[in-house]
Amino acid sequence: MVNTQGLDKKLKFSYESDTAASFLVIQYDAKVAEYQLRMLERNRVKYVISPEMVIKEGIACFYYNITSMISLAFFLERQKLSREEFLRLLLYISSSVNDSLGYLLDPESFIFNMEYIYINPETFEPALVYIP
Repeated sequence: MVNTQGLDKKLKFSYESDTAASFLVIQYDAKVAEYQLRMLERNRVKYVISPEMVIKEGIACFYYNITSMISLAFFLERQKLSREEFLRLLLYISSSVNDSLGYLLDPESFIFNMEYIYINPETFEPALVYIP
């Protein structure tokens, strides 16, 4: 699990949007695992947002399309989950992390912070952020 509090020097979070989409942008000032990035680009890992990487001034910037999604923290401030919805959300997240092993992804590279786990408010399906 990536702990965002201890990585302030390596990670910088921001948001960008254009006329058609909204993006979480993570600047990552460390070595990128290229094969993990390629696995995410070429495969659809369920409940994981595929990033697009752009190099700016020698720093990797990952763009995650979060259009039509809201953060789990924001969602829970406005709505309570039933027991069944909560268990389903945990099942989706745990199955996604478990399935990621089949794509040679490191489970410790997911960001498990409620601000950076996104929810589709219509389906209650999560969208996880993974940093290769």
